[in-house]
Amino acid sequence: MEFKALARTPIFKALSTTGKRIFLPQGIFYWAGMAKKKASINGTIGTAMGNEIKDLLEDGTTGRGTFFIKSMKDHLGTGLKAGNVASYAPIAGLPDLRSTWRDWILEKTGLAGGGMEDAITLPVVTNGLTNGIFFIGKLFADPGDHVLTSSKHWGNYDTILHLNLGATVSTFNTFKGKEFDVEDLGKQVRILLKKQGKLLLLLNFPNNPSGYVPDTTTMKQIASEVDQACKELEKPLIVICDDAYEGYIYDETADTLGLFPYLVERCKDNPHLIPVKLDGASKELLFYGGRVGFMTFAVSPASKGVLEEIKKELDNKLSGMVRSTISNASRVSQELVLQLLSNKVKSFKERGDVINVLKERWTVFMEQCKQIEATSKGIYFDPFQGGFFAFLNLPSSFPAKEIATKLIDDHALGVIPIEKPDIGVNGIRIAYCSMLKSEISSAIDAISKTLQ
Repeated sequence: MEFKALARTPIFKALSTTGKRIFLPQGIFYWAGMAKKKASINGTIGTAMGNEIKDLLEDGTTGRGTFFIKSMKDHLGTGLKAGNVASYAPIAGLPDLRSTWRDWILEKTGLAGGGMEDAITLPVVTNGLTNGIFFIGKLFADPGDHVLTSSKHWGNYDTILHLNLGATVSTFNTFKGKEFDVEDLGKQVRILLKKQGKLLLLLNFPNNPSGYVPDTTTMKQIASEVDQACKELEKPLIVICDDAYEGYIYDETADTLGLFPYLVERCKDNPHLIPVKLDGASKELLFYGGRVGFMTFAVSPASKGVLEEIKKELDNKLSGMVRSTISNASRVSQELVLQLLSNKVKSFKERGDVINVLKERWTVFMEQCKQIEATSKGIYFDPFQGGFFAFLNLPSSFPAKEIATKLIDDHALGVIPIEKPDIGVNGIRIAYCSMLKSEISSAIDAISKTLQ
């Protein structure tokens, strides 16, 4: 397949060897779709179907349906039809879910009505946000390429990007004191863009492991800095917004829209800036086991070529990635997410009950954690305005793994140690999201005693 529109954009220049090669051929799903529209006898798709077992024809259907185990009906709620959830989902996801999630992105980021709606692609459904990181990494990073992220980052980035894809994970300083180090971010982006023809940058707010969320001024500074860097060097910069914990903001000073809309605004006249939003149902809809994630691009209107053609060709490449790995994401999970979004007011009111509980825990943790801190000794928390975690920095004399071992052996308290001496990170991640409010005091006390 030719990608004539995409080939004229910096997006194509940024693609890895795999990214340039991959496409979705006119395979089984294509011909099955054609048969569904035009054929009277469908001998295309490998799905057991028919009308011989009347109990499997739902809603009085007289034609044919997908065969399934009859007792599946007993385990589904009234809103789900067994014949639907037993069927394959389209490669890129259920069309209604994709369009509904795109509308939700425009709403929650404040992009709706802002004039850049046409730049936003139709989200492609992935098997969770983790799967999305793998896909975007594979699409843009070749083995040996440098990929940039913050020094405080989710450990699975290293597993996906380095151990699996063979890229080199480079970092910038997350904080300068208690502030986000925008200066070092810009410096490292420029250094790496001078080394190679493009750069993949991965940013995560609320941050895992720190819980940090920038305020609006800082969000705009981040967007400005990365925009200016790739504009100066005229090289593609793919900025992945890992928005796994989107919506979990407890501090009124923190920005609530996320980085993506500020990047979208900047890419309006800078085609070298390529924002990618990764989000999903795991945290946002408290559906961890559903494994429904989304990949959404912003395509600069300044790109040469017809915008809709560029988006269509990009969709084909993303679909090729999906088809060649997971084939498609779970249909039953997609159907459930779509149902939750069909009554957004109710669903997010119910989620609000959970956020209120987490905010109460955050408030208690924020008050009590001060008794642990001894900044002069290198024991201090990073700023945490949202998300699920807090990160306690420790001096090298307190190796994080040793402290975590003592906490679980001596106090039955489980935390996650993070030791990366090469980038100056040593500390423990504390998930107050999974602690009862009444347990926080005991947890803080245990940490305090262990550090004495």
